[in-house]
Amino acid sequence: MKTNRIQYSSIIFILTILCSLLLTACIILGPNTKVLSKATTKNLTSISQDGSTLTFSQSSSELRKLTSGDIIVSSVADKAPNGFLRKVSNVSHNGNEVVVETIPTSLEEAIEKGTIEFHQQLTPNSVQAFSALKGVNMKEELGDVAFELDLDNVVLYDLDGDVETTNDQIRANGGITFSNALDFMVEINHFSLKKVEFINTVSNTAELQVDIDINLDDIHKKVQIAQYTFGPYVIYPSGFPVVITPIITVFVGYDGEVSIEGSTRVAQAASFSAGLRYEDGDWSPVADFTNDFDFDEPTLDAECGLQAYVAPNLTLLLYGVIGPYGDLTGYLRLAAKFETDLSDPLTTYLWWGLYGGYEVGIGVKGEILSWDLFDYYLLVITSENTEQLLYENKIIVPNTPPTASIITPLDGNSYEQGESISFSGSGSDLEDGNLTGGSLVWSSSIDGQIGTGTAFSRNDLSGGNHTITLTVTDSGGLQATDTCVITISSEPISALLSSMVSIPSGTFQMGSTEISDAQPVHAVTLQGFEIGAYEVTQAQYVAIMGSNPSYFKGPGTENNPVESVTWYEAREFCTALSALTGRIFTLPSEAQWEYACRAGSTTRYSFGDDDGQLGDYAWYWENSGHYGARPVGTKLPNAWGLYDMSGNVWEWCLDSWHDSYDGAPYDGSAWEPETGLYRMERGGDWDAGSWRCRSADRPYVAPDVRHNGIGFRVVAVPAGG
Repeated sequence: MKTNRIQYSSIIFILTILCSLLLTACIILGPNTKVLSKATTKNLTSISQDGSTLTFSQSSSELRKLTSGDIIVSSVADKAPNGFLRKVSNVSHNGNEVVVETIPTSLEEAIEKGTIEFHQQLTPNSVQAFSALKGVNMKEELGDVAFELDLDNVVLYDLDGDVETTNDQIRANGGITFSNALDFMVEINHFSLKKVEFINTVSNTAELQVDIDINLDDIHKKVQIAQYTFGPYVIYPSGFPVVITPIITVFVGYDGEVSIEGSTRVAQAASFSAGLRYEDGDWSPVADFTNDFDFDEPTLDAECGLQAYVAPNLTLLLYGVIGPYGDLTGYLRLAAKFETDLSDPLTTYLWWGLYGGYEVGIGVKGEILSWDLFDYYLLVITSENTEQLLYENKIIVPNTPPTASIITPLDGNSYEQGESISFSGSGSDLEDGNLTGGSLVWSSSIDGQIGTGTAFSRNDLSGGNHTITLTVTDSGGLQATDTCVITISSEPISALLSSMVSIPSGTFQMGSTEISDAQPVHAVTLQGFEIGAYEVTQAQYVAIMGSNPSYFKGPGTENNPVESVTWYEAREFCTALSALTGRIFTLPSEAQWEYACRAGSTTRYSFGDDDGQLGDYAWYWENSGHYGARPVGTKLPNAWGLYDMSGNVWEWCLDSWHDSYDGAPYDGSAWEPETGLYRMERGGDWDAGSWRCRSADRPYVAPDVRHNGIGFRVVAVPAGG
């Protein structure tokens, strides 16, 4: 495990919202501002999601007097938990029901003159709702004004998304304690915002430990660990309801490189007042802070740059709309880097420094307070003012060897000859960082050097047991290696060759009186030949061609027939197989295919005329589930030992299509004039009806069609044939 322990008393800027001691002069409302009574708002039945449409079940004198341009304001109601401050754009009556259409407005439109001022300290007793990440708990036994969060193995980062596997995580442990007081004041004169003051006084301590079990070059994680919701609070200066809903969200984060080993402890005690003042059109910051640190000397053995932090954010809702807000990031930053002595290039130093600090930002949105302020944000306390270098050191380090790691292929994996194999790996060095390109050289014990770099693929490696070696070389010439053993087998080709079935010479009646383009029925005499007992499988196709065009492919489909293969690709397979074996392989002619399929029968199917038995011999639409071919040879063979001659996948033949057998060859050769636009397919497939699986059925298709129900089997031409 790699552990960076960071313990510090840092400021956690948790802006708390106050509602309270109201010190206000008399407020004068604008002539169009209407405060809706509870008698009216109790009949409020719904508010649209955007807050623009308010529906009341009954009318009232207040509603009947509303006109476009009026500003309506409400305290908390059942259907308006945050109250509302809106400007009326339309009022419609439908029987007793009243629908009020509104648009956003601001306090300076509603109030002609007045000052609203309140001060309050948030306490655990005022929390209305609390939610937190797993492992984060809220304590309330610290008194009237203090909050505490306990962090117990809170997962900040998880590489595989599985919380049960902990060797790829960044986790946080520790505690956060804080208290907060706030001053908030708004002054309006002649419908214009004259002054805003928003100041927080915070006292805080925190301890944070981050455990790292993964190496990452660069990571930026900010995780919400808890959220407090307070109120809503309602104050009534001169009978005008002001509704305030505070929400505090606490984040824990980690930035930088985390591929280090080491530890340190730091304690920070701080207090501050931070805020903004707006007066006569100008903003000015409020900032006063103290900051003290204590620490242990860090121990490191690698280059890094990392920063752990706690970042609470506050949102202050006025009538449910964002008003003042703020954030704070209290952090501990650890930096380490290698430096070369310019007078002695062979000497390398490891320098590191430990820093602590925080930043405070305050902002105000003008949606409720003022149309002119918009969204103003200012860093009132910056890291430049608060960050302290707690410790630094520099030591001489010797040139260290690099590391090498093979990611793929996995040790012990097996592949078929011609199958594409992905090679990927990594190399790193303390002095050089991550190594790429020619620094990584791959070799095979059989084929020699096979590639360079962090990732590439090969499909042309020789058969046999290969010891794959990744050699990583750093700038100083030091090397590291990693190895794995893989097996490349040509077994699928051997299986194909050994499953060829000898078909005897003979004469048969080709065609059927039941099928219009399979007439006239005619005698064909053939010389003996060999044909595959099975359709060509995906593994066999990959072993020869180095790729798999099948639509239905994946783990466990190696023995399924190859499909989605064109007539041209089937011919190319035969040519490549011939070159590999020294024998002549081709696609069957229509006559060869039907002769082999019938296996001496004269019935619709090789087993008879009853299609009720077809399911014993074929995968077709009634038993395939309508989703893809099945492994070859899993149904009964015909009388000559050939499997799947009916169903599973259609099988390409050499012949061009003709609409009848008039003029067809009588010697079993392929009928393929140059003008033929289509090629023949035979046997039916997994989605075909029983009639398509008959021995004489002869559909046709364009030779460049790629369909997930078309495959092929091969024929071997006899020596001298």
